[in-house]
Amino acid sequence: MNALKPTDGFPVIPGYKIENRISGGAMGQVYLAIQEALERPVAIKVINPSLSADPMFHQRFLKEGKIIAQLRHPHIVTIHDIGEYQSQYYMVMEYIEGGTLKERIQKGLSAEQAVGILRQLASALGHAHRQGFIHRDVKPANILFRDGDHAVLSDFGIAKACEDTTPLTATGLAIGTILYMSPEQAQGKPLDGRSDLYSLGLVFFEMLTRLRPGRTPDGLTESLPVELHRYQYLLDGLLARDPEARFATAEQLMEAIDKSDTGERDATVVLSSVTSPVIKKKTANRRFSRYAISAALLIVSTLVIGTGYLIREYSLNRALSIQVSYAYRPIDQLNFRPLLNDGVLRSGDHYQIRFTPEQDGYVYIFQIDSSGAVYRLFPSEGGHDLQAANLNPVQAGTVYFLPAEDEAFQLDEQVGQEQIYTLAFQKRYSVLEDQYAALMEARRAQDHSRIIQLQSQLINQLQKTQMSAMPVLKFKHSPRGSHDL
Repeated sequence: MNALKPTDGFPVIPGYKIENRISGGAMGQVYLAIQEALERPVAIKVINPSLSADPMFHQRFLKEGKIIAQLRHPHIVTIHDIGEYQSQYYMVMEYIEGGTLKERIQKGLSAEQAVGILRQLASALGHAHRQGFIHRDVKPANILFRDGDHAVLSDFGIAKACEDTTPLTATGLAIGTILYMSPEQAQGKPLDGRSDLYSLGLVFFEMLTRLRPGRTPDGLTESLPVELHRYQYLLDGLLARDPEARFATAEQLMEAIDKSDTGERDATVVLSSVTSPVIKKKTANRRFSRYAISAALLIVSTLVIGTGYLIREYSLNRALSIQVSYAYRPIDQLNFRPLLNDGVLRSGDHYQIRFTPEQDGYVYIFQIDSSGAVYRLFPSEGGHDLQAANLNPVQAGTVYFLPAEDEAFQLDEQVGQEQIYTLAFQKRYSVLEDQYAALMEARRAQDHSRIIQLQSQLINQLQKTQMSAMPVLKFKHSPRGSHDL
């Protein structure tokens, strides 16, 4: 039987007609589809090929996905199916049209609405924790709405069994949403449900104020402004640096919320600081400077320090000018700092890449790890939306983040010299695209001799091309606890 081919660039999943792309990120792409047998709309998350090629990843994805599909709760997205077709790993979920919490925060929520959503999410997390799962990626973009104020927790893409210590990531590319990580998650320590509660506390703060709380490198979190102080005790139990000082379970959090429910309702809507004098006053009264602390957390504020490079012409495919900058964050710190050539990173450290093309064109970014394995960081594997999925062709003046604006790559335990190649051209570079496509196919087939051969060819092509492109970024990947300078 001939293999089904993607149509309109979309993947093919038997029994489903994919209509368009909804969103995407480092883990995978989400599509709107019609389940043909029942004629109902569904959302299908297709895992990025760079992750699917890892045998350890897809074994755990299928095993844990089947368990996650059994999570039945009114505030957890319903999983209809999970499986694999022609090396594509996918998860079929209910389609929810009510938008995300991120969008609602931007419009403004009342404190009463924020508390109601907090309780719903606590109930959902409590159910998942009782079944033995930690979500690990609680953030506004992963919270959807069925209708009105009915919140639904989605995207268990990096959920993890509580007793399992094996990372659910591709080699060398562990992904995490930095801005909502608990201190123990950021430091790579063992996690339990209290890590999710910490992330939920950050989300609650943002619902109340429309701003992320300022955090110091040692884990201190700013307090709510005076007008919202009645909710501070909830945040104290969610955002304590020491997990032992937090609510022990989501059920304890719900009990605390219910006890506060007997008081007077607060229906003040939090509006943009541009239009609301209340927000301006609140900002002035903060314990920490929002702009000073956010600079340490928002990678966009630190990546601009990096150096831009002018790419010269290569062969008949003219190169274009782009500005590229690199940043990294030690695992035990919150601040990002510029990553310079010949720098030293350690296992567990996070790093991110930002670039802005000055012309429309095509950008290719590859990483070669210490074993000689080649991974393509840009364009991302799959997806069809420039802003969300990081795809070619790139647009002049657009800022691109790898893997995403609020995410970062994380170094694994394999130490040695690592290199990042960045190339940018006015036209598609079909040689590189074809070579990497062949490498991905060999990885899916687990043809190890072919993988070695293709990686060698691709590295030779990168080195040859790089002579007319951007200088290679090289950094030393040292083990945790070393003192290399």
